[in-house]
Amino acid sequence: MEKVTPAVQATVFILASAVIAGGVMAAHWFNNVDRYPGLEERINQYYELERQNKWSKAYAYFAPDFKTKISQQFFISKKQKSTSDWKLTSFEIQHATKKDGKLKVKMELTGSPYTSGKNNKTTVSNKKTKRIVWSIWENVNGNWYAWQTSSRDIKSFNYDVSLN
Repeated sequence: MEKVTPAVQATVFILASAVIAGGVMAAHWFNNVDRYPGLEERINQYYELERQNKWSKAYAYFAPDFKTKISQQFFISKKQKSTSDWKLTSFEIQHATKKDGKLKVKMELTGSPYTSGKNNKTTVSNKKTKRIVWSIWENVNGNWYAWQTSSRDIKSFNYDVSLN
């Protein structure tokens, strides 16, 4: 077996360090939501309302043009129905991609299914599931508004702004 020289060891160390540093920088670049002032805060506020099932307040986070197409009453009824089998418990922003003046934001949602317990009371299961969803956000006069907060919206509201 050949002996590894100090020069080879140093080269391997430098290359490994460069790969690790590049990975850390790429991870920061990939989670690039901080490049868009106010976006992360708005997304966090919206999904916290969704976690609490506060649909009338969540509706305020949708774009003005969205609201001309979808009434608040219709929005609330569809959101209640689309979340009737699953309770959002946490969420994480993955990254954003800009396209056609809007941002497509990849999210990881964690939740639990509802189960029937004693006396048919509905409770949240201990089982956790994760969903990757794309939300669509637009900056209107300095404020970020949602067009879509999950792929379920496409079915619920019968429109698609998925920015493929």
